[in-house]
Amino acid sequence: MEKKLLNRTEAATYLGFDRRTLRNWEKQNFGPRPERLPSGQPYYSRESLDKFVASFSDVGESREEGSA
Repeated sequence: MEKKLLNRTEAATYLGFDRRTLRNWEKQNFGPRPERLPSGQPYYSRESLDKFVASFSDVGESREEGSA
């Protein structure tokens, strides 16, 4: 199965953020890590974006469990 890569604009739309947010996160060493084409262009796999989102779901679930 071929891995579908999204450019920064597509990835930001997929996550519901502005593309500049992804760029700022990258500068701050936060957020999903982009892969790079030989040209240097950043691209994101849907899998890495989904893992990033899931990591926040896991944190929320841990907090809820700890407050019971």
